[in-house]
Amino acid sequence: MWCRTRVSDSGVEKLARLSQLQELNLAHTNTKDTGLRLLSRLKALTSLDLSGTKLTDATVKSVSRLPALDVLRLGDTATTDVGLRNLPQSLVQLNIAGTKTTNSGLASLSRLRSLRVLDLGDTKITDRGLGYLGTLVGLRTLNLANIVVTGDGLSRLSALTSLRVLSLWRAQQLTDDRLAALAKLTHLRVLELLEPRSRTAVWRI
Repeated sequence: MWCRTRVSDSGVEKLARLSQLQELNLAHTNTKDTGLRLLSRLKALTSLDLSGTKLTDATVKSVSRLPALDVLRLGDTATTDVGLRNLPQSLVQLNIAGTKTTNSGLASLSRLRSLRVLDLGDTKITDRGLGYLGTLVGLRTLNLANIVVTGDGLSRLSALTSLRVLSLWRAQQLTDDRLAALAKLTHLRVLELLEPRSRTAVWRI
């Protein structure tokens, strides 16, 4: 784990030589596209955390070619809808919280049928975008914290019959009446309406 260290592109160049590496956490390091794109050499990589780095869509496109990748964390980066068009369909977990993702980006996610965990918190998506998630029938954990959502948007989640954990803390425009739309999510086990003590609290399943 190199999270929150002084690792830069020069260091990533050396890490890219570790051909058998399976998990890599570079969150909040001083890395940029120049170094991060070299990670496409790590063909055995299954889990990659680039949260809080200075990457752009160019890096997202590059690492999306990794054949074994099933966990990708891009939270708090400059990732846009363009970058989401290239994500591998093998992904099981995806974090794009705090990115520039909009409703158009969610249209690209609708083809990721293997997703089980999805973090969309602090993005610019709205009710209309949530309709694209209906194809992700295997989704078990969904974070919609701090987005604009109404009962109409929540009703579009009714197809997610495998959903177990849903976070709506600080979800804007949420009222008692609009919560009624969750009635069809009969398999839901954890519902977060208040900000959890820990950011990881919504990932219990």
